[in-house]
Amino acid sequence: MTVQARTTAATTGSRRVPDAHHGLSLMELMVALVLVGLLATVIVQGVAFFGVSYEAVKRNRRDATHAALRQRWFVSAARGILPYGLESQAFQGDATAFETITLQPLNAEPGMATRVRWEVTEGPWRGITYTEDGVTEDGAVTWRILSSDLDLAFQYADAAHRWHDRWPLESEPMQWLPRMIRLATPEETVWLATIDMAGAPTVTDGMIR
Repeated sequence: MTVQARTTAATTGSRRVPDAHHGLSLMELMVALVLVGLLATVIVQGVAFFGVSYEAVKRNRRDATHAALRQRWFVSAARGILPYGLESQAFQGDATAFETITLQPLNAEPGMATRVRWEVTEGPWRGITYTEDGVTEDGAVTWRILSSDLDLAFQYADAAHRWHDRWPLESEPMQWLPRMIRLATPEETVWLATIDMAGAPTVTDGMIR
């Protein structure tokens, strides 16, 4: 063995070889655990927030769909109202309710002349109910259309678009139907429907008399 070889061997033998399997220290392990915990917390909170937001969006969309459907029912029934000159079947309305005959009932077949009543109800359940006559006297059905704690009232517009709290008008007895009906609070209009204008009724109480 040469001098250079002996020197190399001696140097190698005296040098400390690093431990390839050296583990994490306690401090490093604790830091890693804290970081993992923080990351898990952020992920869980993000998922929970997304879930709550998604449910809120679904609920708002469902409520908006139901609100639009109820208003569409009201508008459709109003557009189908028929002018009747007989007092027993003529359009009658005040701030709390109106009764009329429509060709667009919610339950009966469309096109069938049906007597209906829209009413603002008080008591344990407040809101708007809809009652529709059936084929028999006991066949009437009543639906709860809108639940609300607001002060609701029906109003009726004449040909000059002036609003009244009852119909028919004593000053205009020949106006068989209002031009528009609205459900309103003291601050705003909730529903608004335009009645399709038809001709005067062919039969009136005066003709029968």
